[in-house]
Amino acid sequence: MPVTRPYRLAIALTVHVLAIVTYLLLHNTGMTMYRQMAGGLMSRGVAIGMGMYLIFYFVVLMNLVIALVPRLKWRLLLAAAIPAAILLYLLPQHPLRALFCSVLGFFTALAAIGANQLVLHLLSKVRRQ
Repeated sequence: MPVTRPYRLAIALTVHVLAIVTYLLLHNTGMTMYRQMAGGLMSRGVAIGMGMYLIFYFVVLMNLVIALVPRLKWRLLLAAAIPAAILLYLLPQHPLRALFCSVLGFFTALAAIGANQLVLHLLSKVRRQ
């Protein structure tokens, strides 16, 4: 018996919320490590701080949209849109942040998609028995 749509949606939302939390934790850890190694980030001004909030909200929104999309092909395409938009926004003024945030956003979304597929596969396998 396959997994029904409400369960699929609940699993997808749970996995993508965990991806958002992971993004936030890894981003804060990475920025703290960068500050310790290279000094403060304050030389760039206030606008980049507000831009980082915008990027975080964008990653949150995209992960929630990805969780609601039923087809894997469209999920992967939306996940690829995350680094594209971040790179478009941050390059060329902030190349290190652009690279860090785009890679982090893409791989957390990709990991959530993979975890969602794995959980659904294991659940349908268990329900068949």
